[in-house]
Amino acid sequence: MRATRSTDAAAGTTESTESTESGESTVSAAPVARRRPDLVQRLLGAVAAVLVTGGLVLVGGAGLNLWSRVHRIEASQAKLVHAVDAAWPPIPVRPAGRGGAGGQAIPAGQDTAAGQGSAGQDSSGAVARLHIPRLRLDLVVVEGSADADLLRGPGHIPGTPLPGQPGNVGIAGHRYPGVFWDLDRLHPGDPVVLETSRSWYVYRVDREMTVGPSDVDVLSPHPAGAPTGARDLLTLVTCDPVFTTLRRLIRQAVLVRTTPRADGAPPELTG
Repeated sequence: MRATRSTDAAAGTTESTESTESGESTVSAAPVARRRPDLVQRLLGAVAAVLVTGGLVLVGGAGLNLWSRVHRIEASQAKLVHAVDAAWPPIPVRPAGRGGAGGQAIPAGQDTAAGQGSAGQDSSGAVARLHIPRLRLDLVVVEGSADADLLRGPGHIPGTPLPGQPGNVGIAGHRYPGVFWDLDRLHPGDPVVLETSRSWYVYRVDREMTVGPSDVDVLSPHPAGAPTGARDLLTLVTCDPVFTTLRRLIRQAVLVRTTPRADGAPPELTG
């Protein structure tokens, strides 16, 4: 057996690779001082296992199975969008030439998603809507990161904060067309918006990185390399490269603004 070590400065980890006599290798990451190892490692391990499963399905079932799974996500998203539109108040439209919010007022109170505890979902089955203008994505986020959850759309990673709660919100998705297929085209400065029944959360991408499957820092409350003083983050996770599970593609964004949904859609979505 031989062992090598390499340091990933961007991810703040040191990886050790051990090769066995059979030629197999394993990768592990040295702990970062600020991690909560047990919780974060379980979260990342679960997400990695699901993404691995998705990748193996693609390799084993080829294109037919891929499009079957993509169609399943599309069908689920259509149902979720219908449920959200029925359960959430309509988005007010601002009259031309006038400031302020128009249309139906939304009662004061906590976000529906944030008020549901760890489950996160409201009666529509949604945690939030995820808008990524650069990729022309408008997706309903469900609760959970198991394969069955991700076949409904991007999933909120259990154990990470919900939208509207302080900390690092984690959302995972399969590297499939219509989901996170083009996540590598999202770059620093690009806006990402989370919408709940009561609020808009506007983020700006701050970091783009690819990390090893053993990295346990990216979902921690204060990941290594995050901007100093950044309190609220959003981390998007998928597999990389396409059709493989060798590494994880990460886009991390910082919350820059929160506005009431009653004020209408933010300019990032209307400009």
